Amino acid sequence: VSTFEDDISFNFKTLEQDGVLMHGEGSQGDYITVELKQAQLLLHISLGSSPLHASEGHTTVAVGSLLDDQHWHSLHIERLGHYVNLTLDGEVKRFRCRGTFDQLDLETEVFFGGVIDHDKQHLIYRQNFRGCVENIMFNGVNVAELARHRRPNIRFEGNVGHYCQDQLTTPITFAGINNYVQVQGIPRRNRLAVSFRFRSWDTVGLLLYTGFSDNMGSLEMVLSEGQINISIAQPGKKKLEFAA
Repeated sequence: VSTFEDDISFNFKTLEQDGVLMHGEGSQGDYITVELKQAQLLLHISLGSSPLHASEGHTTVAVGSLLDDQHWHSLHIERLGHYVNLTLDGEVKRFRCRGTFDQLDLETEVFFGGVIDHDKQHLIYRQNFRGCVENIMFNGVNVAELARHRRPNIRFEGNVGHYCQDQLTTPITFAGINNYVQVQGIPRRNRLAVSFRFRSWDTVGLLLYTGFSDNMGSLEMVLSEGQINISIAQPGKKKLEFAA
């Protein structure tokens, strides 16, 4: 399929930082890939290459950040020849594809949510997407609706369902340096287990502190220059420190 203009849109949400959202390619070196990498969205596109043309056709554009927040994000890609409007959550980034060609030649298959055979698709291995995608529109074709009705031209691989199971998470935002949450402890327990996810623009900060019963020491977890450091102090013993 050769197109001079394209219109692609869908919504997605995930807790994963990396994953292929969409991929399609052709035999003449054309391709388009949308992926998450370190919670940022990347669009890779090439309208083809030829030994007769010295200019490289590959173009990569990055938008957004912290997209692994389990909130819905909307993506819209509009291409007219060399020119592309990439819209993420209402913010538009306009750019011109490199190279001299203005047609996107794709084979019959376009993948959403991952790639079945990376070698066959000439795509360096990337993790497939884990999360929810809805309202997939590809050049006027409602792919999500075709998938819901299990049309024969739609193929499923792996655990794909027509539902979106929300994660039961309750975020807490600490907006200032003097903010904290204090939780009542359970005295005289010989075990302590704590788990949480966090994100921050700061490279330094206290993440967790607790004192042991009967003044038997303390545990401290801090973020220091982007690294997590844990220290355990007990009376009469050398302070135990390690990094993660």
